[in-house]
Amino acid sequence: VVIGDDGHAIVGATIQAQGVSFGNGSQQWGRASRFVDETAVSDTNGRFLIRCKSKVELIYAMASAREAAPRPIQLQPGRDFLVRMHEGVTVTGRLVATNFPVSGAVLQVMAENRISGEFFITDKIATDSNGRFSIPNLPPEKGLILFGTMDSLQGKGVLSPKQFTSGKNKTPTNLGELVLQPGYQISGQILLTDGKSMPARTRLLLARQGVSDYADVVLTADGRFVFQSVPAESVSLSARLKGYKYSRRNPSLDWLNNQIVGKINGDITNLTLLM
Repeated sequence: VVIGDDGHAIVGATIQAQGVSFGNGSQQWGRASRFVDETAVSDTNGRFLIRCKSKVELIYAMASAREAAPRPIQLQPGRDFLVRMHEGVTVTGRLVATNFPVSGAVLQVMAENRISGEFFITDKIATDSNGRFSIPNLPPEKGLILFGTMDSLQGKGVLSPKQFTSGKNKTPTNLGELVLQPGYQISGQILLTDGKSMPARTRLLLARQGVSDYADVVLTADGRFVFQSVPAESVSLSARLKGYKYSRRNPSLDWLNNQIVGKINGDITNLTLLM
């Protein structure tokens, strides 16, 4: 049963299974539908039911509902559970650049703890015409990270990830004024070692390693690319081309995940990558 701060049933709460553990100590994350109902929704009495295979000993799930903070839960098959969800904390602040408000910047908050079963990320919320933002229903007394998406800040600057600890349930957390910093440019070319042209509509993905954010560009016919407003952080570059992978001659190659990784601390021009 799912209830709120007032003790009343929460209707329409979603219980999303993220992983399971078995009696032999092994675990399965993602693709849990082979072993357990992936999603359950509470009824008018706040009740929900999840079915699973007999070998499952523990279900790791995330409970979410309107006007409530997301809550990670662990469910043991064969038992009943009372899941109490809190209204949570509202985080506010203002985004500025050179003393002017930044409107239309898209912000998100994610859990600082990225352990499977406990991680979450909020929906996207944009700043208003005065650069102000308000993000409701965040878990109380938790380590969180606020960040701005690269796509929404193109040409405006970058927002360094803001780590903070939320306050007590039903209390506001004001982050004050957050100032954009100048971003960097990464440009270069991907070359195919067999001399062929780049397939049409091939995309190159730049992902930030510290937060769940990315930007992508379409490569030109000769494999050239430009990324603007890149933050001074650890990032990865990855492209998916059928029949190709990154050459081991590339610098900073993460061969296991077929991507280029590195820390950005300035503009990078004429970066040549081989596939």
